[in-house]
Amino acid sequence: ETEESQAQREKAREERRLVKAPASRPEGRPDKRDRRKIIKFLRKD
Repeated sequence: ETEESQAQREKAREERRLVKAPASRPEGRPDKRDRRKIIKFLRKD
């Protein structure tokens, strides 16, 4: 896989994330996936 294709894939993933995120759920408590990300981040020490 070339660096160009990696960059293109990363850009496409970021665009999908930005389009999907605001409409996916209202503000408030984190859902299961967000909680897992938070816990993983906090345990990174």
